[in-house]
Amino acid sequence: MIRFSLRNLKLFFKDKAAVFFSLLAVFIIIGLYALFLGDAWIGGLPDVDGARQLMDTWMMAGLLAVTSVTTTLGAYGIMIDDKVKKIEKDFIASPVKGRSLLGGYVISAVLIGILMSLITFFLAELYI
Repeated sequence: MIRFSLRNLKLFFKDKAAVFFSLLAVFIIIGLYALFLGDAWIGGLPDVDGARQLMDTWMMAGLLAVTSVTTTLGAYGIMIDDKVKKIEKDFIASPVKGRSLLGGYVISAVLIGILMSLITFFLAELYI
């Protein structure tokens, strides 16, 4: 199961398009906030001290929530690719149990989600 998870991690991070598209929602949210929403939200609260800090931290918290969902779903794309390319049949024909294969997909998706969320968290902290 561990080796299968490592295989999935290598496949995910080797495919730059998969990494980009799993983070696409995050890039869209950052763009919308930087270009339109940031000033509009703060413009409605001109007399509140620390309104900009509040909005920035609120937006970064939302980004972390979006990142944790989109990157794990992007990691499950490896499982779909294996089914489409019929690589799954090779794994089923081997002496590896089906639950070990499923566990490998889940473990790799969780690790990818944690890693990408940590990267997003540190970048958000730098911004704040």
